[in-house]
Amino acid sequence: MLRRVGVAAALIAMTSVAACGEDTASGSSNRGSGTDTNPISVEDAFIVPRSINGFCSLQVGDSASMRYAVSNSSTTAGDQLVGIRTDEAARVETTPSLPIAVGVGAIVRSDVGAGAQLSTRLVGLTNSARPGISFDVTFRFATAGDVVVRVPVEACPAS
Repeated sequence: MLRRVGVAAALIAMTSVAACGEDTASGSSNRGSGTDTNPISVEDAFIVPRSINGFCSLQVGDSASMRYAVSNSSTTAGDQLVGIRTDEAARVETTPSLPIAVGVGAIVRSDVGAGAQLSTRLVGLTNSARPGISFDVTFRFATAGDVVVRVPVEACPAS
């Protein structure tokens, strides 16, 4: 009898842990890994929330920065990032504006703050979000075509 209670408790604990995920879509948030459309890949992609008075989330209508790295592992041909879109924002803006060359063997990084090689903003969010929620973002390349990446909202920055 004691053994059955122990087994039942273990099963309940495993089920509870498995149900703790935040991502509402099926599958896991791959944070951009494994999205190769050989030779172009998008890696380390995150939507960056802001913390206001200790509260961290993104509201409908807000804008959010996005960081990521685009790499071209080709040894013979460059490509161009020509567009970025998501159903979760009215538009996506980059500075400088697209297209952006992704040369042979190059890595182009979009980051937040002064001195960034490229900065990307999702403008006019259509849904609220908080850390742990992910958005599908489509990166369009002149040669490689569309690369769809599931991009999570990053953990809140330290205040």
